[in-house]
Amino acid sequence: MNGIEPVRFATCAGMASVGQTERSVRVWAADDLRQMMEIPVRREVFSVAQAGDHLVFGLDNGGVMAVRLVEGGGRR
Repeated sequence: MNGIEPVRFATCAGMASVGQTERSVRVWAADDLRQMMEIPVRREVFSVAQAGDHLVFGLDNGGVMAVRLVEGGGRR
């Protein structure tokens, strides 16, 4: 695992984790640690941060990717 970040969207609190070899970002529920969603990423992911209603990922090529979290735990 490369990074972990507390996240909050709608009425849910959780943790986002990133792993460069998995090429994905996972969001876990804070209360029972169940996986709420997995976001596949084509590049290796080195970091994650929440910016408003977005999760922003730092990628291996120096780029960034942002995914908007929507109410109900989805993404757009």
